[in-house]
Amino acid sequence: MKYIFFSLILFFSFSVISLAEERHFIKGDDIRGAYVRVEDIEVKISFFYDTIGNVVFLSNPKSYSLGNNVFDLKENFSKDDYRKIAALVNYGYNYSDHGAQKWYVVTQYLIWQEIYGADNVHFIENFNGDIIDKYDEEINELKDLVKWQDLTPSFYQKELNVGLKEEREFIDKNNVLNFFTISHDNAEIKENKLFIKSNSIKMMNLRLINDGQRFDTEFQIYENDNCLIFVPGKFIFQVLDIKINVSYGILNIEYIQDEIYCGSCASHIYRLYDESKNYIQDIDVLNFNSLELAPGNYILKDYSRDDGIFKDENVYQFVIKDNIKTNLVINEKRVFNIITLNKIIGKELDDECIWKVYDQEALILTITDNKSFNLGYGDYIIKQVAGNKNFDFSEIPIKVRTSGLEQNKKVNGVKKVSIPNTAKNSYWSSFLLIIGGFLIIKCRKN
Repeated sequence: MKYIFFSLILFFSFSVISLAEERHFIKGDDIRGAYVRVEDIEVKISFFYDTIGNVVFLSNPKSYSLGNNVFDLKENFSKDDYRKIAALVNYGYNYSDHGAQKWYVVTQYLIWQEIYGADNVHFIENFNGDIIDKYDEEINELKDLVKWQDLTPSFYQKELNVGLKEEREFIDKNNVLNFFTISHDNAEIKENKLFIKSNSIKMMNLRLINDGQRFDTEFQIYENDNCLIFVPGKFIFQVLDIKINVSYGILNIEYIQDEIYCGSCASHIYRLYDESKNYIQDIDVLNFNSLELAPGNYILKDYSRDDGIFKDENVYQFVIKDNIKTNLVINEKRVFNIITLNKIIGKELDDECIWKVYDQEALILTITDNKSFNLGYGDYIIKQVAGNKNFDFSEIPIKVRTSGLEQNKKVNGVKKVSIPNTAKNSYWSSFLLIIGGFLIIKCRKN
């Protein structure tokens, strides 16, 4: 019983698959005045539909009667062989403003010309009538659309160069770019222009795809013994691979810091511009290694800095070349005062003085003589840690704000004062006497 049930399932499954590969098509209304002679066959063009009402097109006018209306899916057909027909179907009836019945006629007419040759397919007045010209304007428009389908953008197969982090546009002079789609985070198509921005990518490969994107389903072909049925749908007409060369050079900045101590000198911002003075980015030269830039001319200017650093009035103009390293040298200038410390004892200098300079609690300098030294912007405490021990050690606060000042700090030595001990000391004196064999101890309190 189980075997019979399983066999029925298999039979039903294969039947469903078989039915899924078969389709029926329906002849619709004739189109008024649409008489065509294909070789020795004369037909009046009619709409044809699938069973859910979508239009389809026939390969063989002899099959208009569709005596055998069962069609099997044609699989693995050559894309190249049917590319032109797929393009006619794509840009023909119902494409853009092609909604009138005449566009179905023109599409079917050109499909037959593609299959039987243009000299063997003609419009006629009626059955057994004379050959006439008809729908010339529509025929030429559809032919142009299909012809454009074979064109590539004017910049295709040319070397495209984009500078790193640069946005560039490439104009398609053939005006076919709008037929293509592109899927890339750094590129987009707008009308006949391709916009590329390389960001931090150093190599780009773009793929342009032209397909019948107005359809949700794929272009399909069904067949029986007499005819092919063309079902409109997506069809890959062209796939164009474009390699983008991303060019860049490297900017190095050698920032030579002033040797004068400045605890707050931690940031110096320069602003980078292109040659048209368009802002690019800020660079903190105190925390900078290198920067990759697109080839071109650039300007670097001081923008902001900590209070202890002088503004740099220089304007640095430089050129970045592809695969070249460019070096800039910037010399820092800091706000500073000249500090002189003198410890005076009497009328003489205390040559034994040693001073320690603190920025808050951090020791930054040790001064071992009476020479002057430079100190940058900030608030400091200077402590004497050695000198004449008979005099008190000094502590001096220092503020440095305006550059170029000389701060002479003369400190007069203050002699240490010895405080006497006023407390009375009591002690006992003992005398030991031995008189006549007797031991006499006499104590006295002082």
